[in-house]
Amino acid sequence: MKQRLYAGFWLTLLAVMLSGCVSRPVPQTPLADQSLMPERWQQPMVADSTYQSLFDLVEDPQLEALVRLAMQQNAGLQQLALQLQEAGLLVEQQRAAKRPQVNAKLESARQNSPSDSGLKIANNYSLGLNVSWELDVWRRLADAEAAAQYDEAALLADYQAARNSLAGEVLRKAIMIVYLQNEVVIEQQRLANLTL
Repeated sequence: MKQRLYAGFWLTLLAVMLSGCVSRPVPQTPLADQSLMPERWQQPMVADSTYQSLFDLVEDPQLEALVRLAMQQNAGLQQLALQLQEAGLLVEQQRAAKRPQVNAKLESARQNSPSDSGLKIANNYSLGLNVSWELDVWRRLADAEAAAQYDEAALLADYQAARNSLAGEVLRKAIMIVYLQNEVVIEQQRLANLTL
């Protein structure tokens, strides 16, 4: 009776453990109401734009120099660049975890001991080699690498957005300066016309 009870328990436990390995299909959710989507776009969509950032739109050498200076001097942008480098190193670290690990050890020892015929010298040498590799059955290593790659991609997007934002801010300030200078010229001309 006890054996039957134990067998039932182990079979139930095995069934519960194996049920965790069953994969279910991911339900598909509609992204948007298809009736609102146009059948044909007025202009073809371009997947790869010729401009990668706002910085590429600058053709004035002075303005370009200002944008470059702002990007070199901006501490937040420098911090993001360092975080991006760190994320790249973390991706490489996760990638390396999937490769075989090899450890070698070489030891030597010399021992002096007194003996009847004088001093006895003994040399001992040992060599050790250890090779290990983790079989990624449950995709733990692959998932960790993918997560590190997604983190790197997110940081790259943040870095590009910060560069674009900084370039846009410099361009906006430069346009504002030109606008205000033109306002001054217009007001001076208006005053000159009133005094005639």
